[in-house]
Amino acid sequence: GACLFARQAWTTGVDENWLDGRDRQAPTPPTMASGDALQMVSEHAEDYDSAEDDEDDEDEYTDDERVPPHPVGKAFKALVDELKDEGLTYFMLDEPPIIVAEELKAPVDQDVTGITRAVILATDHMLLRGEAGPLADELLKNMRRVNNHWEGGDTSKGNCLLLEHILPALKLAQAALKANKHGKALGCMLGLTFFGLEDVGYIHDNEVHLEPRFKSFFTGFASTWTKVLACSDEQLGIFNCRPALLRLLEKYEPELNEALTDYGFSVKLPKPASAGGSAGKRPRE
Repeated sequence: GACLFARQAWTTGVDENWLDGRDRQAPTPPTMASGDALQMVSEHAEDYDSAEDDEDDEDEYTDDERVPPHPVGKAFKALVDELKDEGLTYFMLDEPPIIVAEELKAPVDQDVTGITRAVILATDHMLLRGEAGPLADELLKNMRRVNNHWEGGDTSKGNCLLLEHILPALKLAQAALKANKHGKALGCMLGLTFFGLEDVGYIHDNEVHLEPRFKSFFTGFASTWTKVLACSDEQLGIFNCRPALLRLLEKYEPELNEALTDYGFSVKLPKPASAGGSAGKRPRE
């Protein structure tokens, strides 16, 4: 699935120059940052996430088995933490997350001079203001915990994911749209989509498919995305990342429909030509 690295952002105030990368000069040519190194950042996100996640991971790793922070990962984290301080949540969507200068043929693992704001914002990413980012992150983590630590069988796990997390999240998104809480709706939909890109096993193995609400969820998922994307960037709290979001949905649609083949129906997610919406005002300094 898509490689995601997210940090929560709770404060307000955005530096426009930061977003454009105008206040910092990138190297010429930019230094390659190893894709393997950034992959390690995402795979070992427990180093950067909440204490609760660390407690979950203690059963899986001893101190001797933990991989020490990589210089590239530390530099990347520092930039993402700056976003957090400015009221933004950053999700990297690239898979694998490679930051590269084309003229360089070999990675320079220890050199972090190429990890700049301008460079990470040049990757496919989501940059979110307000509650959308923290909500998407929370939903994704909750579903990951069930998926990774379920002690029962796959069928009961699929039932739990659908009944306690996935179906309620869609209802929350739909209610948020009716209440004009566009960021909240976006957060729910992103959390569902991120998880779906990681694992569609719950679709194959569950008992909820015997009920009408199973098909209703997926048709509602598609129609709700269409309604969310009809909102402006300003309403949603996103910055210059609508094309990346649409590419993410374009990638997810065939994976989702392949999983739905056994049930005899498919869905159509929004495409760039039909997504609607408009760009909002750029954030002020």
